[in-house]
Amino acid sequence: MSRQTAPREYTCYECAQHLNYMSEIPQRQAGVMMYLGDHFCTHAKKARKLRKRDLRSRAPDWCPRRKTPCALRIYYFRSPEEWALYQALSNSIGIRPHPVANRYAVETESSIELSPRDFWLQLNMEKDFLLLGTEVKPDSVVEIDDGLRPVFFHKTEESYEILWGFRTEVARANIREGFDE
Repeated sequence: MSRQTAPREYTCYECAQHLNYMSEIPQRQAGVMMYLGDHFCTHAKKARKLRKRDLRSRAPDWCPRRKTPCALRIYYFRSPEEWALYQALSNSIGIRPHPVANRYAVETESSIELSPRDFWLQLNMEKDFLLLGTEVKPDSVVEIDDGLRPVFFHKTEESYEILWGFRTEVARANIREGFDE
C-alpha cells in the first residue's frame, strides 16, 4: 500500500478574508490605501497588504487566523455499542468502513507544536506516541487544527490515513459514555 502525499499548507487565496482590490481608482478602505491589483488580509480592523510570496507559498506567520500551538483533538467511539457496531460491520463486509462523525466523540483535547504537514512527514521517522504525547487507539480520528483549516487523520491498525469530510461539529456535540476511563 502506497503512502498518501502530505497535506498541503493553505494559502491566502483560499481564505475568506482575502481581498483582491480590482477597482481602477485608488481608494482608502479598511485603514489602508488600496491600488489596482493589490492583495490584502482584512481579518483585523486594519487591512494588511500581502506580498507576492505570501500568496504563492502559504499563509504568513503573522496571519491572525493561525493558531500557535495547533489544537489537537482525538476522537474515539462515543460508546461501546458504536464500537461493536463498527467491528461487526467491518467483519461482515471485510473492509473497514469510513469513519462517520456521529459515531465519534472527543476523547482528548490538547495542543501540539507540529503543523498537520509536519506531523504527517514525521510519522515516517517517529512513533505517533512520541509526536502526540498520548496513546492513540486504532480506529481513532486525530484532528490537528492550525487555525487555517483542520486536517484529520484516521489511525488504522498499521498506519494513519488522511481523512476527508469528517464533521467536527457533529462529533463535538456527542458525549462519551460507557467507557471506563
